[in-house]
Amino acid sequence: MKSNPFALKHNTVRDRGLREFRSTRSEGDTFLFLPIFSGWLGRGLKHRQLYAFSVLIFGLLGILFLRVSYLQVIRGQSFFTRAEQNRIKTVVLRAPRGIIYDRVGEPLVANTVSYTLSLNPQLVKDDAQASELGLRLMELVPDSSEDIRQFTHDYKRLDMLREIASNLTYEQSLPLQALAAEYAALQVAYVPARHITNGRSMAHLLGYTSLVTPQELATHPDYGLQEVIGKDGVERFYENSLRGRDGSIQIEVDARGSEKDEVRHRDALRGNDLVLTVDEQAQEQLFSVMTAATRQNGGKPSSAVAMDPNNGEIIALVSIPSYDPNVFASRDSVQLQGLLTDDSRPLFNRAIAGAYPAGSIFKLAVAAAGMEERVINATTAINSTGGILLGTHFYPDWKLGGHGVTNVTKAIAESVNTFFYLLGGGDDNVPGLGVDTITRYAKRFGFGTPTGVDLAGESDGFIPSREWKERRGERWYQGDTYNLSIGQGDLLVTPVQIARYVSVFANGGTLVTPHVGKEILSGADRRTLAYGTTRTDISQNTLSIIRQGMRRTVISGTAQGLQAVPVPVAAKTGTAQFSSVKDAHSWLAAFAPYDKPSLVVVTQVEEGDDRGYAVAAARDFMKWYFDR
Repeated sequence: MKSNPFALKHNTVRDRGLREFRSTRSEGDTFLFLPIFSGWLGRGLKHRQLYAFSVLIFGLLGILFLRVSYLQVIRGQSFFTRAEQNRIKTVVLRAPRGIIYDRVGEPLVANTVSYTLSLNPQLVKDDAQASELGLRLMELVPDSSEDIRQFTHDYKRLDMLREIASNLTYEQSLPLQALAAEYAALQVAYVPARHITNGRSMAHLLGYTSLVTPQELATHPDYGLQEVIGKDGVERFYENSLRGRDGSIQIEVDARGSEKDEVRHRDALRGNDLVLTVDEQAQEQLFSVMTAATRQNGGKPSSAVAMDPNNGEIIALVSIPSYDPNVFASRDSVQLQGLLTDDSRPLFNRAIAGAYPAGSIFKLAVAAAGMEERVINATTAINSTGGILLGTHFYPDWKLGGHGVTNVTKAIAESVNTFFYLLGGGDDNVPGLGVDTITRYAKRFGFGTPTGVDLAGESDGFIPSREWKERRGERWYQGDTYNLSIGQGDLLVTPVQIARYVSVFANGGTLVTPHVGKEILSGADRRTLAYGTTRTDISQNTLSIIRQGMRRTVISGTAQGLQAVPVPVAAKTGTAQFSSVKDAHSWLAAFAPYDKPSLVVVTQVEEGDDRGYAVAAARDFMKWYFDR
């Protein structure tokens, strides 16, 4: 066998002190393990050790892969955005809201501007820049020093734009805008705000605007952090029309944050204008007479609605006490807190959301039901002697000794309870309408459901029924029907529902939709808003008889004070008991002129009882309205 010239003979290495010398020899396809492995490999890996080693290696590789995927796929857009923000600065151009006008074109609101100072934490370069910027800002807006210090300390943990100062004037904003050209993180924005010319009288009609809240952002994702949104009234209901579309300017900035060139410019588009059915002068006058009624009644709340009965156009709508909606534009925290905690609830719109017992005004519906169901006619009469005894309960007339022989027109004019007790609930000799028929007609006249008025927060009111009491585990008694027949008990209505209800008798049988929106203006385009109507199918004979009763109310009945109005008026008064220890609420519902109605007025004075405040307020308003 030939010798291998490359093979070393055993023990031929003379210097055994050489590093890595081994006395053993390896030949063929073998692997020489270094000493670093010898401590744990020994003569070779066991199967379990090899498995554990493999799991460890692959686990580490998996973690590395997931981390890379997270950074590239999930957070990649975020990092890209932040990188772009380090290069591009975006300035939002706030769009002005549309102007609101009254029915003759008088502007009811004006757009004003204030400025806010905000800091973007993602555009702060480093701690040194944060400190430098903070010191310069504290010189310009010392009142916000604490907020500035907090930002410079926490900016690394913040993700969103942080407002530092608000309600800045144009003069205050100028040095800040100059500073914003040096620091990309600094943003000075103008914030459109509303100023309502006659704030207190218009408050419950127009509502107010304020900055969008985090809760609203959750349901309005298309709004920006410093955007204004309608919170109540017309401003809220017509938000989508009044709101404009914001524009923006994108500016390239250098590494320090200084502005270089404008990259992109998109103009803001102002919101649409809105024309209301409201007459500004009539609104002021109605507010004045209701304020007087409230003052005369010891400061108790009141409300009123003036409306065209033919189409539902609201001419004026008032709720007392009122508030100054301009407070929300000023963002004065002390005044705002005062409004929110005021026990008189000035923010509450009693004209559309206040639910009250209807009192005797509901007798018109019961009279209509009686004639339509042929339980009575124009000549049906009863003898009112002062009340009715039902078992052990006595149900009185309001007039001691009663009203004598009474037909339906006299019953309406003098508000004779006995007539309506018998018509609604009957007795041993007269069947009466019964609760089911009365509730059916109440619904026909629009009670128990919203009118559809284009203002936020309308109440449904409430119609009690036999089924409702049964669900409560109670029986419906004949006495309950007596109470319902005169508008007492659990029946609840709103002033705007009463305005629509009385309009049925004024316009010949149609339920209109009360509304304040008339036209939306978009540039040169005018869009007239349309509203539905519903026929009640009440006969003209029935309507005519009830109208006669309402006219008689003014001539010789409970609303004779309205004779001072320069046109013939038809009306119905009401006093609605709601407590055994408090005075009843007082109502007045009227329309005029009698032969060709163009105006319905409803006034309501809480705890006004029979002192005539509701009648006097309606008289003064209608006298002014038809005299002008």
